[in-house]
Amino acid sequence: MSHLRDQVNELAELYRSGFYVFHDCPLEFGNVDHIAVGPPGVYAIETKFKRKGKEETEGHKLSFDQDRIYFPYSETSKPLEQASRQAGELRALLERTVGNVPVVPVVVYPGWYVTQKSPAVSVRVMNDKQLLKWLSKEARLHADQDVKKIAAIIDEKCRDVEV
Repeated sequence: MSHLRDQVNELAELYRSGFYVFHDCPLEFGNVDHIAVGPPGVYAIETKFKRKGKEETEGHKLSFDQDRIYFPYSETSKPLEQASRQAGELRALLERTVGNVPVVPVVVYPGWYVTQKSPAVSVRVMNDKQLLKWLSKEARLHADQDVKKIAAIIDEKCRDVEV
């Protein structure tokens, strides 16, 4: 659980760059671990924790392409599918309320060294440090009032939890 707390604390750094950050936002078919809304756009962020291989010389490195994430000892497509599905659901929610707002799906593996195998990917995969650096350098796409409007809609959705 301390890994998740560390991720939340790191995402708080985005506030200085004009982002709103939401955690554990429920959707119709699951939840999004984190949503970052800022001048560069809307990002649905799934955080994954995976043990590193102690026996492997490259045990801390993973790579990814359009279809799979490759670890030193396994590979998977499930996080890419999950992030894409959840970003699509969030995009549909925003479309019903504010119009067409692209949502970028992101999978984060804290502590891993991440490399991209192919140039064109629909789901970004990175580590926690790469995420913060990338988001803070993205080009501004939304005006401040649009960011506030999108953030208000997501805030309402994230707080609208049935007990």
